[in-house]
Amino acid sequence: MGYKTLSVSDEIYDLLCAMKEDNESFNDLFAKLIRGNGKYVLKFYGQLSDSSDFDSIMTQIYNDRKKEMERL
Repeated sequence: MGYKTLSVSDEIYDLLCAMKEDNESFNDLFAKLIRGNGKYVLKFYGQLSDSSDFDSIMTQIYNDRKKEMERL
């Protein structure tokens, strides 16, 4: 099994931590959210594309990825 690095904001990280059970890994949490509650997650698909914040969010994501690649 391969591994990937994901970048999330501190706010999202805190929200994920609050959702995660004590004995649960983030991998388990993501699987639960995607598989178990896929309809819930999928209902948000594409919602940001019309948002005025979309460009700034994407810029932040690309900048975070660039910093991560430079770190490696």
